[in-house]
Amino acid sequence: QQYKIFTDTYNLMKLENYRFPPLKESEVMFENNDIAPEWRDDKECYRCRQVFTTFNRKHHCRACGEIFCDKCSSKQCAIPKYGMDRNVRVCDACYEKLTTGPQLSPRPTLIPKSVTTTSGIAPSRTKTQAEIDEEESFQLALAISQSEAEEKERQKKMLTQKYAMSSFLSAPNTNNNNPPVIIIE
Repeated sequence: QQYKIFTDTYNLMKLENYRFPPLKESEVMFENNDIAPEWRDDKECYRCRQVFTTFNRKHHCRACGEIFCDKCSSKQCAIPKYGMDRNVRVCDACYEKLTTGPQLSPRPTLIPKSVTTTSGIAPSRTKTQAEIDEEESFQLALAISQSEAEEKERQKKMLTQKYAMSSFLSAPNTNNNNPPVIIIE
């Protein structure tokens, strides 16, 4: 509220097509980044359950923090939401999520030990709490984005009217029907 005059002036200048210098990507990149997950440690691959040895090394996925073997984490990509603009190692599942976006029916990435050791029947696919939370977050982000866009449009309209009104009030009177009154004493 205390900087409203600056915001109003900035918005008026934008309406008058004043060009501001572009924001540098390096400055903007670290403003609202999420925190990368902590790396977990284990003796076996999170996905295929292969035990780590001297020759089968462990690798951490920078997107989810889980630990994988080389076969399950062979891909690399940038993760802008964590401020990682260079390609970093990610697991195959996170690579698919990051490069293709959200899927309508995601495949399970974890093979439970009970399924691999006992029966050959795969469990039925139900949404996990994380997937439900992610969906809700996405819907919330869409709603917030839409309301911000509507608010921005409303403010633009209000500033335009305010600017037009101030121009009207400060403009000299050019109406010939009411000439200026001059008082001579």
